Amino acid sequence: MLRILGLAGALTCLIWTLSSCEKSGSDKYVIAGPVVHPAMEAAWQDISLTDPPASAIPPRWKPHDPTIDPGDIGNSVAGSAARDGWFRKFLRRIRCAVSSCEPGPLETLGSPAEPTTVTGGVDFEGIPATGYVVPDPVGDIGPEHYVQAVNSAFRVFDTKGNALTEPLFISYLWKDIDSPCNDMDPVDPIVRYDKQARRWLISGFILPSSAYMCIAVSQTPDPSSGQWFLYTFKAEDPVSQQPFSIDFPKLSVWPDAYYLSTIEGYDLGLDVWALERSKMLAGQAAGIVRFHLPKPGIPLLPGDPDGPSPGAGSPAWFARQLDGERIGDGEDRVEVYGFSVDWSNTGNSSFVQEDVLPVEPFDSIICSTQTLDACVPQKGTSQVLETLSSWPQWRLQYRNMGDHESLLFNHTIDTDGTGHAGIRWYELRRPTAGNWLVAQQGTHSDENLHYFMGGISMDRNGNIALGYAASSPGVYPGIRIAHRMAGDAPGSMPGTGYLAVAGAGSQIEENSRWGNYSTLDVDPGDDCTFWYTHEYYETSSAAGWSTRIISFKLPGCS
Repeated sequence: MLRILGLAGALTCLIWTLSSCEKSGSDKYVIAGPVVHPAMEAAWQDISLTDPPASAIPPRWKPHDPTIDPGDIGNSVAGSAARDGWFRKFLRRIRCAVSSCEPGPLETLGSPAEPTTVTGGVDFEGIPATGYVVPDPVGDIGPEHYVQAVNSAFRVFDTKGNALTEPLFISYLWKDIDSPCNDMDPVDPIVRYDKQARRWLISGFILPSSAYMCIAVSQTPDPSSGQWFLYTFKAEDPVSQQPFSIDFPKLSVWPDAYYLSTIEGYDLGLDVWALERSKMLAGQAAGIVRFHLPKPGIPLLPGDPDGPSPGAGSPAWFARQLDGERIGDGEDRVEVYGFSVDWSNTGNSSFVQEDVLPVEPFDSIICSTQTLDACVPQKGTSQVLETLSSWPQWRLQYRNMGDHESLLFNHTIDTDGTGHAGIRWYELRRPTAGNWLVAQQGTHSDENLHYFMGGISMDRNGNIALGYAASSPGVYPGIRIAHRMAGDAPGSMPGTGYLAVAGAGSQIEENSRWGNYSTLDVDPGDDCTFWYTHEYYETSSAAGWSTRIISFKLPGCS
């Protein structure tokens, strides 16, 4: 019988190609490059954020006001979207019989605490509707401030929830600066707190040209100060000077660089960038190194650290999930890449596919092959919501746990084959000097609710929290929190009882765009307190969304 299975496994390798059947780490795929871009120049800014002109404050959207759809996502369709790919699934079952597809062993970091209840902290309203049909709420927490951003505004709060500024257009940071970031509103914002440097970053890209990236770096630890270093760069080939599109930009902080990922389109591929952090912190001309990956243009998330810094010389880690059936090239998997930049000789920089990890099968097609897969029902309306299920959800949290490294992220899937949305999550681990493995994976779902657009992070004790949107025909979209303790059974998420914000309205009038992501961060002060921001509606409308900022702790971490 084993011989038969072995022959079947060999046949599988011939069909899927040998490389897909090698054990993780046996071969590493080096991406061609790098592309070295001209250094981006800095502009120095000193303006008032606490006493701004009225023109810097976006008016709150009201019913019948015009709306803005950033239109930043093309409705790309993967090459293969057959829901009944039974042959591939059959081959995968054969392969798993020969070479186990089970997760690697999970070290227990602690014992479950009783009761595993969430301890609430602050809970306050974030930036209200700005006129964009999607908010894309993001934020980050520092020792004294929380900074939130939406399309296309930001606001500074203290850690008790008191607003220190009005909502301000992100473009206001470039006031009187000769830059497209001053002329147009940056969208798809990201906010990051650089813990080692005690600085803040706010980024976005420009539409409709979709080739300009805007990054602001605070000159001080106080983000309500008007002192910022401002960077604008154009995505264009340095030889031909031909611009190319960027989308879904995700920015992270690493010791040797600020790392950025963008996509050009499903058929055009994606790009990963290293931006010279040390120069950006000093307001100097900063280097740019880029690698391009071909189709599929499914985003790679850059690792974003919490807790202890990565080890000296560690590459910056990137990861994504791929639905093999959807993209038509084999099994469902997670890919991990390492970006090593050499600022003294940029030509020595490398971007390497370090590991390809088989995972439990999943279906990223909820009800549509489109990127904007409007599938989730809401209360009181026939309008359904999109889930962005083919893309990984922000952010890819990185932790250095001493004897191993950890990466944590999530995405939305069809949990039962009937178009019922739930959240698949992964913890990847890499032992010292070893390869990445899937330490645990789980699917968080409820037969009565659709879960989607999650944010996931781990505290210093190894406890994990998951925030997400939830909706159903009988429940308005709201914000929920699930969690697991480090000692819970691997892959489980038993702490599911926290309704953070009960929605009181639905998104209507033919607007299916719920947004692109939410953000769950960990307070650098205690490395225990989670901070989450997401959207909801207080009353049904086309674009009258609200945002909420919530902090909480899990048991045994203080």
